[in-house]
Amino acid sequence: MVVVVALAALWCAAASVLLRRRSMASDDNAGAWRWFSWACAIGAVILAPDAAFRAVGERPWAWAAVASLGSFAAGACAYQGMLYLHRRSGAIARVDDWSNGLASVLALVGAGNALAARFEPGMGWREQPCILQVATWVVVLGTATSLLGLTGLGRRPRAWAVLFGLWSLVALHVVTVASAVHDPAGRWATLGSGPIVPILWAACATAAVIATQRPASTPAREASASSAAGGATLVVALSLAIVVTDAAVSGGPTLATVVACSVAGMLGLVRLATLVGELSRLAASRVEARTDVLTGLANRRGFLESLTEACQRDDDAGLVILDMDGFKEVNDTLGHAGGDRYIEALAARFRRVVPAGVALARIGGDEFAAVVQPASGLDAVAEALLAAARQPLVVQGRTLALGASAGVATASRRELPAQELMRRADAAMYVAKRSGGELRPYDEQLDVLARSRQQLLRDLRGLLGPRVASGEYGNLVVYYQPQVDVETGVVHGAEALVRWEHPRLGLLRPAAFLPLVEEHGLTMALTTRVLGLATTDAVAWPRTLAVSVNVAAADLGDSRTLAAVENALAASGLAPWRLTLEVTETMLLRDPVASSELMQQLRRRGVRFSLDDYGTGYSSLTHLKDLPVDELKIDRSFVEQLATSMRTRAIVAGTVQVARGLDMTVVGEGVEDNRTLAALRAVGGHLSQGYLHATPLPEPIFRTWCAQRAVRAGDVVSPRES
Repeated sequence: MVVVVALAALWCAAASVLLRRRSMASDDNAGAWRWFSWACAIGAVILAPDAAFRAVGERPWAWAAVASLGSFAAGACAYQGMLYLHRRSGAIARVDDWSNGLASVLALVGAGNALAARFEPGMGWREQPCILQVATWVVVLGTATSLLGLTGLGRRPRAWAVLFGLWSLVALHVVTVASAVHDPAGRWATLGSGPIVPILWAACATAAVIATQRPASTPAREASASSAAGGATLVVALSLAIVVTDAAVSGGPTLATVVACSVAGMLGLVRLATLVGELSRLAASRVEARTDVLTGLANRRGFLESLTEACQRDDDAGLVILDMDGFKEVNDTLGHAGGDRYIEALAARFRRVVPAGVALARIGGDEFAAVVQPASGLDAVAEALLAAARQPLVVQGRTLALGASAGVATASRRELPAQELMRRADAAMYVAKRSGGELRPYDEQLDVLARSRQQLLRDLRGLLGPRVASGEYGNLVVYYQPQVDVETGVVHGAEALVRWEHPRLGLLRPAAFLPLVEEHGLTMALTTRVLGLATTDAVAWPRTLAVSVNVAAADLGDSRTLAAVENALAASGLAPWRLTLEVTETMLLRDPVASSELMQQLRRRGVRFSLDDYGTGYSSLTHLKDLPVDELKIDRSFVEQLATSMRTRAIVAGTVQVARGLDMTVVGEGVEDNRTLAALRAVGGHLSQGYLHATPLPEPIFRTWCAQRAVRAGDVVSPRES
């Protein structure tokens, strides 16, 4: 018998070490394994002295009480481990929720005392540790059983192994304590005698170790307030029932029963009061989570819930989405505080104009939405919102009058999910915004175009993103249109014109995708790619030929442009003077200081600049004098009228003379016939570019084209120096 107890003590100690090591691994249930480790350690502490006492043949009577208290401590540790499993696997209880467990233990202690007082009148305070340990392990067993049912762990055999060990240990405690209470003379001597105690302790330790072999993968469930409230209510009711029942029996309630049940009932009531407070705070937080703080309207989350409910009803649902036009100017003028005041006043006005039953929400910075059901009143609500949005508002002493755009869409009796209905109304609103601000219903054909545009944008982002070598989104290629001397026909260089070889749509010209590039801030990525391709291609040309690359307006004020040009030149080995960057006058005037600084830095490195589309926009002699450019490109709208309009010829001739006086090369673009070329030559232009010479050509064909024609030879000089 001594050997059995000693081996059980060693195994409990080993199990404690194994569980402790398991708790140190990265495991969601580490807290549970740690507390189960403490339970096994207490078992080893109980069994080791017991083996020693058995070896000497004498077990002190007080040791049974100590063992009972140790068993209670082990049960407490096991209960704490169960709470961790509840939290990680089922989100049912908090780790610090001891009130229900302690109240349950005390209620069971009260019940045990009431029963013992009826059947064993000799029971006293010395027996309380025995009753306490039985009550503790019964609560642990109940917690473990509920854990299997609430979290789905009952589908795992290892969970049943743990539960079997707990059932066995609880049964042992009940039988042992009952036999000891029934034999008052030898209760302390017989308590825990026999091999069953150490064997069951070892079985429980084994079951705990088995439980850690595979981490639980059951997803956590929503926390159940009814479970916690039900447990606390049951404890209160049970405590009251025990006291009342015990008082009704002859002899009245015992002191131990009254004390234990009273404390248990108080703990249960405290838990219920705490739970009510938690539920109140939770309800308030849920309302706040669905409310826009600034306006008090529903926010996007609350709006989607209302829209989902509307789409699930057996009635037509209508949706209007409204967006303010030019709201950014309010923030720029009055600051964000002024913008907030404007949105608050606007929301208050919207509340007044929408009828009852309409779910109104703020779903973005200056974007509002309203769910209308039945949908027959949708147009009236949309018109009322638009009219209210367009009325002037006074904010911080300033009168603000903004435009607005709105889109509407309807769904018939569960026809569409909420997200699709919202997408349709949003698409209609953007169509309205592009049309200058009005009310637009959803149109399937326009939506198809919008979807195609969005798909093209996604492909464009993929094309210009980091995965440039995959070919999934096609490839960027550069075509080249030659620039030739108007007098001799000698080739001086070419303008690089980007094309997109799309995997589905074929070869796309710039007009098909450049607006998307500019609208969504992708110009820097595109410019960088085109610079790299153009400079790499130009290296293979005759060393006297230059290449011109267009630069977007946003890039001209971007400090990254300098690095992009330097990197392209360094990677390709192209001489800086062979690269010309084409800019427009409108670009330069957007941020003249930053533009001029960047251009001066690049010019010091040898890069040349060309002023493109001259004659359109804000052309003036003052700008021409101040702009740091080397080349002037007369816009095709002037060049194509050179041979037919005397006024146009006079304007171009004067411009050419001014440019020559400023030491600029003059390029005429859009030359498509010999008559226009002769007119350009007559007014003194230097270079011509257009379909008369060649359409934009792929790089290999351009090289072949140049090989068949005269190319600028010798030292590189500009046309004005020749």
